[in-house]
Amino acid sequence: MLDILKLPRCVEKVVPLAFHPSRSSLFIPQRRGPEPPSVERMLRCLQQLRSGGRGAPRFALEQEHEGGRTLLDHSRRLPLLHVSYVIRDEVEKYNRNGVNALQLDPALNRLFTAGRDSIIRIWSVYQHKQDPYIASMEHHTDWVNDIVLCCNGKTLISASSDTTVKVWNAHKGFCMSTLRTHKDYVKALAYAKDKELVASAGLDRQIFLWDVNTLTALTASNNTVTTSSLSGNKDSIYSLSMNQMGTVIVSGSTEKVLRVWDPRTCAKLMKLKGHTDNVKSLLLNRDGTQCLSGSSDGTIRLWSLGQQRCIATYRCTMKGSGPCKSMRPLHTSTLEAETRRSTALTCVTQTSVCSSVRRRLQCSKWNWTDLLTHLQQSGSLPPSHPLINGL
Repeated sequence: MLDILKLPRCVEKVVPLAFHPSRSSLFIPQRRGPEPPSVERMLRCLQQLRSGGRGAPRFALEQEHEGGRTLLDHSRRLPLLHVSYVIRDEVEKYNRNGVNALQLDPALNRLFTAGRDSIIRIWSVYQHKQDPYIASMEHHTDWVNDIVLCCNGKTLISASSDTTVKVWNAHKGFCMSTLRTHKDYVKALAYAKDKELVASAGLDRQIFLWDVNTLTALTASNNTVTTSSLSGNKDSIYSLSMNQMGTVIVSGSTEKVLRVWDPRTCAKLMKLKGHTDNVKSLLLNRDGTQCLSGSSDGTIRLWSLGQQRCIATYRCTMKGSGPCKSMRPLHTSTLEAETRRSTALTCVTQTSVCSSVRRRLQCSKWNWTDLLTHLQQSGSLPPSHPLINGL
């Protein structure tokens, strides 16, 4: 028997539950609709099944709703249940919830999107194509928080709240291997193109370094992989960046500081203070001398790692923009080259990809030249600053 409390009136439908006692499995189907409850969200809150009384399973289940009240009894705090897989009734072409990460493959004109419904989708960016959807890659059981394309678009790495990092064949769309080193949500990835090196970080305060060539060579018989770790963070990590040469890595966390390491020696180099809230986004230039950081405090800061200080601050004043969540160059050039070429930076809002990727992905582009000009006019950058001279 299940110990279930009376459901609040704000819940329109009760989803049926099925428990398989011999396999200790619980099945929760989704209700279809424009905003169906997420299985991943429900299962993330589902507590580990534990025997109670005469062996009857007892569990706890929470769901966000208007009243914010608990649906099922959770009088005892139990370990989280690990989800094995999610069974869907059909191919879901469109994102059912917020989009957390984007990666563009310019060679094949394909866009990879990943978000809160645990699915990575592939879209065509050809403007003349009526249906941009190409395929879905399903293997995660919780939010996909970040993705990076490696090996000239052949390999995709994904980080998820199911505590795993997965390696995908980006061309054929299947999962090649799963890394289970993290002990909590994996929130961010960073990639050094010149070294084919990937770093992952999350709420367990750990940063792990992975050799992409080693990850793509894993097989069923050869599935042992070694990794280096960077320790020293005192709070959960939400952002990560590594320069293209793989000589500097920077992390941002709820600690409100930027921590800088040398991934070659795993040595901690410095700690940069200035933000007053969680650091959600980071971007390094090619040689690792300058860094952009975006925070929930509503500011973007430009840091000189050589001087170990903030040299400019830009406040986000766009209506409805909220905190800066993502900063990525549209082209894989250095920060200095972006200044000279007037390359734009894109701040992507979390939204669902619906009928048209081109129309429904809401992006606000900040021209790098305009940003530096604004900093100069506001007095944040002196006219003699080398960044201004490069305009």
